[in-house]
Amino acid sequence: MKISKLMPGLPTTEKIRDSRTHEEKTQKQFHTEKIQFDDVNFILCGIFCAIAIVTLLIFSIAALARQDISFAFTLFGFALATTAGIGAIWFTGEDWLAKHFTTLMMAVLCIYLFYTGGSGGTGPIIFLIFPPVALFLQGNFLGAYSVLSLLILSSFIYAFNLFGFDNSLYTNTFINHVLLVFITISLLSYAFSYFKDKAEKDLLKNQEILEKNSIIDQLSGLASNVLLEKLLSVELNRVSRYFRPSSLILISFQIKNTEHYKFVGINKKYVTKNIVKIFKKVLRFSDTAGRLGDDMYLIILPETKIDEAKIISKKLKSIFNNYQKLFDDQTVEIEARITCKEIFPADAKVGWDIINTMETKLASNPS
Repeated sequence: MKISKLMPGLPTTEKIRDSRTHEEKTQKQFHTEKIQFDDVNFILCGIFCAIAIVTLLIFSIAALARQDISFAFTLFGFALATTAGIGAIWFTGEDWLAKHFTTLMMAVLCIYLFYTGGSGGTGPIIFLIFPPVALFLQGNFLGAYSVLSLLILSSFIYAFNLFGFDNSLYTNTFINHVLLVFITISLLSYAFSYFKDKAEKDLLKNQEILEKNSIIDQLSGLASNVLLEKLLSVELNRVSRYFRPSSLILISFQIKNTEHYKFVGINKKYVTKNIVKIFKKVLRFSDTAGRLGDDMYLIILPETKIDEAKIISKKLKSIFNNYQKLFDDQTVEIEARITCKEIFPADAKVGWDIINTMETKLASNPS
C-alpha cells in the first residue's frame, strides 16, 4: 500500500508550502485591516476637527464682518481649543482621547451655536453633524447616550428658556424640521455603527479561529503542518548554530478494516484520538508531534541522538502493533511504518525538503 499523501498527485512538501503561503497571506491581510481599524478613530478625529475648525473660522470672520466682536472671539476660542486638542491627540496617540474629545467639542459647539443662534439663525443646523460624529467615534452604545444627552439638554433649553435662552430665535416649524432630520440621521448612523461593530467583532472572531487552525490540526489536536514547518526550521537553526543533537521520526499509518468489519466505515476520529493517546504516553515533554495530513505524522525530538530516536520509534511501533488489544477495538487493523533521521548542521540548508527524503526512505525501506 502506498504512503498516504496530503493531496493526490502532489508531494507532501508542496502541499504544506501552499498551505503555509495561504495562511501567511491571510494573516498579513488581517494585520493590514486591523491597523486600518486601529487608525480609523484618529482619521475621523482629524477630519471632524478640521471641519469644525474651518467652520468656526468662517463663522468668526462672518461675525467680525458684522462687528460682533464678542461672538467672533468666542468662536476663535473654540477653534483654538480644538486645534490644541487635535494636536495633543496626534502627539500622544491616545485612542480614547481622540474619540471623547472630538465628541465633547462637537457637543459644546452645538449647544453654543444653538444658544446664540449661530449665523442668521442657523445654529441648530450643526446638530445634524453630531450623530455620526458621536456614533462613529464612541460606538453604538456610548455614542447613543451622547446623542440622547444632547437632544434632551437642547430640548430643555428650548422648552424652559434655561440660562436666559431666547426661543424666539427660531420658529416652531424650523425646529420641528431640524428635529425630524436629526432623528432620521441618528437612526441611520446608529444602524451603520451597529453593523460596523458587528463586522469588526466577526472579523476578530474569524481571526482567532484562523490563528488556531494555522497551528493546531483540527482532527488530532496536534501541531499542524504549518506549525511543524516553523518548529523544524527553529530546530535546524539550533542544531546548525550550537551543534546539538536532534532527530526526527516520520510515521505513516495504514489503517484498514478487519475481515469481519470490512463493510463498516472506519471511525477516523476515534482512531486518531487513540493515536494521540499513544503519543502522549510515549513521547517526552520536549518532543513535538504533529499531523502532516491523512495518516502521516512527524515527531521532532530535540536533544536526541539517532540511537535514542530508534528506541522511541521501536516502542511506538510495538504499541501500535497491539492497537486492537490496547483499545479493545476489533474493527480496524493498524500498521505503522516508521523511519528515523538524525539532524546535522548541514541539514539546515536543506530545510523542509528533509521530509521528502524521509518519505522516500519510508516508502523504500520502512522499519
